[in-house]
Amino acid sequence: MHETDDREERLAAFDTSALLRAVDDLDLMREHLDGDGHKPPEMRGDLLRLHGFAMRVVNEGWADTATAEGMFDLAADLENRIDDLSDALDRMRETIGELAALAPND
Repeated sequence: MHETDDREERLAAFDTSALLRAVDDLDLMREHLDGDGHKPPEMRGDLLRLHGFAMRVVNEGWADTATAEGMFDLAADLENRIDDLSDALDRMRETIGELAALAPND
């Protein structure tokens, strides 16, 4: 089979609905990264709050257990949100990479 024929068959079999899922993934990312109007994204504020918690724990020690608990809870929440973003980006990269790989070599 000729390389062009194989590429054309793979292109004909490409699941275009995966590109619509990429739009959904982008919307998921926007939920995490869009600000409200001109305000910065909530995640930015959460990262700054996490920094404040960490600075207090590092500088003052573990005496304030409520601060340490808040720090670890916020860190876990941010980690989960970042994992969601990473998963969405991976899905988008895979879908777009599959389509880009079908480009002619010339």
